[in-house]
Amino acid sequence: MSSKDKNIQINNVNNNSSSISSAEKNELMKKLETEGEQQLKNLQLKNKLTVDSLTDIMEDGFSEFKQKTGKNPTYAEMRAMYG
Repeated sequence: MSSKDKNIQINNVNNNSSSISSAEKNELMKKLETEGEQQLKNLQLKNKLTVDSLTDIMEDGFSEFKQKTGKNPTYAEMRAMYG
């Protein structure tokens, strides 16, 4: 585990290289997690859940994360959002 990963906690991401604050990043991560869970539930209800549809949800979240933070999510950030 890198020293950067050690600073990441479930509800508090500490990364000073981002263009947004930790609080804003945590809010974004919670938003993306909630949206992803809702999209997953919708796919399950429609019986359309596939590996590709699940991957699409995550890739859309990663794209929004990168657009708003200026960087790709770390592994720890991905795990915090999508388990």
